[in-house]
Parts: sequence; structure tokens; C-alpha cells
Amino acid sequence: FMLHCNILGNHNYATQVFLSLLLLQSVDKTLSIEKLVNCPLKPPSSLPIPHPPLVIGHRGASFNLPEHTLASYRLALELGADYVEIDLVPTKDQHLVAVHTIDLNVTTDVAINYPDRYRTDVEHLGINKTGYFVQDFTLEEVKNLTVKQRVDGSRSHYFDWKFEIPTLTEIIDLMDDWNERVHPELQRMMNITKLVQKRPGLYVELKYPGWIYEDTGLKVEDIFNETLINHPKGPKLFFDPKPCSTLMADEYLVPPLVIESFEKDSLAYLHELFKSNDELYNRMIPPSVLLLHGKQCANEELWFEISKMKINGVGPDKSCILGVGEGEGRDFMNLAIKHGLVVHPWTERMEVSYVDEKFINSEMELTQLFCKFKVNGIFAENVALAVRVGAVGCETEKEVKDEIKVIETEEIIEEEEEVEVESGLLCGTKSSSGNSFGHATLFTILGAACGSLITYFYGVPLAKSRANRQSIASSKEDLYLSAEGSGEGQFT
Repeated sequence: FMLHCNILGNHNYATQVFLSLLLLQSVDKTLSIEKLVNCPLKPPSSLPIPHPPLVIGHRGASFNLPEHTLASYRLALELGADYVEIDLVPTKDQHLVAVHTIDLNVTTDVAINYPDRYRTDVEHLGINKTGYFVQDFTLEEVKNLTVKQRVDGSRSHYFDWKFEIPTLTEIIDLMDDWNERVHPELQRMMNITKLVQKRPGLYVELKYPGWIYEDTGLKVEDIFNETLINHPKGPKLFFDPKPCSTLMADEYLVPPLVIESFEKDSLAYLHELFKSNDELYNRMIPPSVLLLHGKQCANEELWFEISKMKINGVGPDKSCILGVGEGEGRDFMNLAIKHGLVVHPWTERMEVSYVDEKFINSEMELTQLFCKFKVNGIFAENVALAVRVGAVGCETEKEVKDEIKVIETEEIIEEEEEVEVESGLLCGTKSSSGNSFGHATLFTILGAACGSLITYFYGVPLAKSRANRQSIASSKEDLYLSAEGSGEGQFT
């Protein structure tokens, strides 16, 4: 407007205003295309109680059940995950299925069913690859396979060979059913009158898109896009602007869809694909997260390259933060903040062999990441633990909650006690007739799910009240609690 006034000098003021409005309209149109009409990936600071770091169920609740199965995804939702993380690869007939390792032999019985389909002639980026590759099988053939628990040791193998590989279409059905039917029904069962804003989303990685295109000519990004749009529930589930646009200042919902990848070109392609069809997607461009291996974090050119990308976050190997000196870990977080990016490290696992040597268990490691380094989210295979640690919060947060939530917490505890009495069939081990309910293996899933239902709905306040009844070993606090100074222990 000032520029136009200077150029036009003493010309008619109405003309100045008219031309200025045209300029502003043009600028606004340009900005509107770039703007994400979406829920933010980082919870806003206006929330009355800081939102815990987001819990991303890594391949579902893969500590409890075989990874990348509908059962594992469903359990992750029941345990309170903010996201279900899925890895997608295409079949020979262009259906996307959820498999982490593109070699089916790692987690399935493919070698028994199709022993003659082993390949040794694959090369990508100078690396020879061998195995039973997903893209060589039709969907019908993939559906003949069953899966097992990937990790040996402390994880249960009772559910090996009981589940099949799901398709993206089936996963969308699962998410829609949870958000539209199950969540409201759980509220009714628990006699909750006020709508609880909880809508988990999908956190999607397209596996090896460059290699698959090189090997088969299939463009995984295009298949993904077509599946989302052509699914009868996809557009509403992922691209409906209403839930995000009607939020109050003290409310938060996660973006319904997040795209992650190690490959920059794939993220850029998808961003432009969504942007070029902004009306089709209601201008809801899914946030993008660049995944990083540990060695990449030490690359001096990393942040320069990141500054040229249209991404919303980084997903580093947790060693980028914990496996280096404290100062370097803080530097990584500060650089991410400087670039306006959220940080979602991977992967938190229960087994001590996966825990950084500075900590004696996964809970201490999680608390360090949440409270000291203030990561915005975590990829976790034990969803229940990650949800609980996030809900307990950090020391300075506890003091705030004591002051502003004590009355609400007392009421919630009373309601919880009533629910526990009334929900014996769901969370107990006997039916109303006193008979034993189901198989012993089912108790494992039901017990884990019921133990987190209250946290799922009430979140931080209830978990906080429970935490106050727990004793924390003071000899370990110096390793993972940092609540000193102004806001040191608060989530961001």
C-alpha cells in the first residue's frame, strides 16, 4: 500500500486504495496456496496444559504384536498413540501393502509358500540385494502369507503366523472405523458427556521409492496418491478442513496425515503433487518429515540442505541427540528450532540392548528426551510406556498442574473408580456371570488396552494423579530430569 502511494503521488486516493487492494488480493492468493490449512504438527503454546510429546506407534504396537498388522495398529490406538506409523511398498499389480523390510523373508513365511521366487539379480546404488521382494508378488500372493514377531527375546511369539499383511485400503478402513465409530462408543461406555478431542492419524513412509521405480517402473508416490483419493473414506479422513479450522485456542488435534521419508526427492514430489491439486485436497498439504540416519546428523552440509526443503520436521536416529555430547544434542535441537522444524526421533524400544548406555532402561531414556531435550514426538514400539512417560510430564509441569488441575483430577479419579467397577467384562478377567472370559492370550491385549483407556481420554491430568502416588528413585533423577531454570522442564 505504501509503495503504491509513493508511486502514484497525488493521484486520486480512491485509485490508490483500489490498486492496493488488487495487490493485496494477489499476494493473499499466493500465500493461500502455500499456507497449510491444517492442524499444526507442533501443539500450540496457547494450550492451558502443555501437550505431551506425540507418540508415534512404530509399525503399530510392535512390542506387543507382530509389526505391520491390523491387530498391531488397533492396539496402538487403544493404548493412546497419536499416530500409527506404517511403511508402504507396492505389489506387482500396484496395490500398496504395509511391510517394513522390502524382503518378505524377514517377517513372513514366503520361503515356505514361494521357495522359487528368491532373487539375486538386484542392484541399487552399487549395492547388490537379494531376497523375496514385495514388488515381485501380486496382492493375492501377498495375502497368502502370514507374519511373525521380528524381535526375539522378551517379546511374545504367541501371535506368530496368525495375521496377514494389510493393504493401505484396509488401514484406511481401520482408521476411519476408530475415529468415526469406536472413539465415540468408548466415550459412551465411559459415561463421558463432553466430547474429547482425540483423533489419531497416519504417519506414512513410502519405502525405497527410488529403488522400486528403478526396478519396476512403478511410481510409489502416484499409487499412494490415487489410493487416498479413490478410497471412499480417504478424502474426508485426511483432507477435511473442518476439524482443524474449528478448533479453539485451547484445543489441539494432530494433522490426520504425515509423510516421512529418507529420500528428499520423494518428499519434494509429494509436496508438489498435493500443492498442485490444492482444491482437490482442500489445500490440506500433509506435513513432511525428513528421516535422518545417525551419520547424517554430523554432516556439516545437513542444515544447509534442509533449509532448501519444504518440510515441517526431521526424524533423526535418537543417537543424533543422545549418542553425542550433551552440548551437541542441544545444538541439534536448537538448529531444528531455528529452522522451524519439529523433532521426532526414532526408535524407542523396551529392550535394554536398544537403550543408550547412559541409561538403565527405556523409561529413563524417554524422560531425558522429553524433559531435557524437549523433543516434539517419539517413534515408540512400546506405546503404553511412551504414553505414560509423556503424560507424567516434567517437574515444572507437575507444579503447574498441581495448582490448576487438582479439583478436576479428583473428579476424574472418582469417575475412574466407577468405570472400573462397571467395566469388569472389558477390563477384568471374568464376565458378569463369573465365568472366565476368552483365551489367556486375549487377556494380554485387553489388559494393556484397558490400562490406557483412562489416559487415552483424560490425558495428562489423570496420569499426573497416578504419578504422584509413585516413588521415583532419587538416585536416578540427575540422569534424566532437568527442571532447573526458567521453563527448563516444560514441553515445547
